[in-house]
Amino acid sequence: MNEEEPREYTVDEVRDMIINKVWNLIDYWSTNPMEYTKRQALEGLAHSLLTMLDGGNVDLPAFLVTPLPSGEDKEYFISQGENWFPQNMPDLGMLHEYLYKGKGE
Repeated sequence: MNEEEPREYTVDEVRDMIINKVWNLIDYWSTNPMEYTKRQALEGLAHSLLTMLDGGNVDLPAFLVTPLPSGEDKEYFISQGENWFPQNMPDLGMLHEYLYKGKGE
């Protein structure tokens, strides 16, 4: 049992948890004894990463995933005749659920 008083995690601690989880997922999908093709393993890794961000792991909460464009992006893209990412867009939702939509699977 931890003898310190409970406290919020720091930015560095949360970042380390995410990076450690990513490395654990890489290890899992690169050494899994199942016979996966390279593509299946890459899709598995992608799904696992999105699930992690969506809060599908017991050791990490969900994380907000939303565009964070520069304040100058909008004007630049308009000048190029292109669409731009909005400021303050809400979270993109459960990304792992969208991975295979439209893929035909």
